[in-house]
Amino acid sequence: MENKVKELAERCIECGLCKGCCPLLAGMEESPGKAAARGATAEESFSCALCGCCEAVCPVGVSPKELFAAGRRAAIAAEDFRLDEYLYLLPDRDNNLMSVYRRFSGIDYGDIAVKGEASRCFFPGCTLMTYAPELTRAVFSRLQKDCGCDGMLTDCCGKPLTQMGLPQRAEAAAAKLVARLKAHAVREVIVACPGCYYELLPVLAAAGVTLKTVYEVLELPSVDGAGRICTVHDSCPDRREGVFGRQVRAALAKSGFQTVEMSHSGKKTICCGSGGMISSFRPDFTEEFVGRRLAEVRESKAEILANYCASCTAKFAAAADDVCVVHALSLLLGRDDDFTAAKKRMAAMLEGPEGDEIWARIMAD
Repeated sequence: MENKVKELAERCIECGLCKGCCPLLAGMEESPGKAAARGATAEESFSCALCGCCEAVCPVGVSPKELFAAGRRAAIAAEDFRLDEYLYLLPDRDNNLMSVYRRFSGIDYGDIAVKGEASRCFFPGCTLMTYAPELTRAVFSRLQKDCGCDGMLTDCCGKPLTQMGLPQRAEAAAAKLVARLKAHAVREVIVACPGCYYELLPVLAAAGVTLKTVYEVLELPSVDGAGRICTVHDSCPDRREGVFGRQVRAALAKSGFQTVEMSHSGKKTICCGSGGMISSFRPDFTEEFVGRRLAEVRESKAEILANYCASCTAKFAAAADDVCVVHALSLLLGRDDDFTAAKKRMAAMLEGPEGDEIWARIMAD
């Protein structure tokens, strides 16, 4: 990745196109190339959504995103970033925010967890299994019926560690997952999250494990979407390859939904504001991303905003009173799942003296 930073410094033509899609770059007086020549600061690096839109619009194919990803790693290594203030985000800790919330809320998947030899497993991803446990179980039930899925894995793919700038910890998490897969003789993993899919793709390929998406495995029930107009928000990890985007649009069309595109979709999609965990570092940028995207939804005249990433779904659902925000799996399975409820319960969990105790436990080393 450091070679990509060097390439950015040498090849950036200072056209300014990337500034139009990124509030961080828009606010910088110099070009990404000049920033690469001096190196990104910790503040700049943790203000980047790592969404990759800058790559998509660059006419010479360089990547400002890689500058800030490298800056995060450098800041962590040099202790220029207060990692101890963000321990709640780290999924390789027993008491991270999501795992504590699941225990607090009684969300447990022990009855469907992988046990013994399991050739085919479901990997929902942290956000889906935390924010939408009923949907998670519904998808697993369908997978059992449709392809004989043997169990569910509640591990994290390690992407938050990669994004935080902790590559060694991300590699350790991946190695732990691979060891578990081998222990259960898993040959195929079915994922619901695009972030997990692209994070695990090279890891599982090296381990000889096949990776599939839920959309290429599920035999979806007959849902009458005739006359209903959707627009699809493409998840940032999927912007380059578009695997999920194509599969979801095809599934919606098969169910009779009409899809209209927003001004920015596919490779040039706008981040939902969750990328790079910037809602914890730059909530103002998150608000800007969400506002821009919801404005495009309204301009599209679609009645439904369909998302195939649980984080995107939760982010938009919390901000849009006048837009019907759904997860694509909920829509395709004919379900009504509320992605705002978990956020409210999580906030309630941290209120009062008991909430203070829970937070102290989450942030303890």
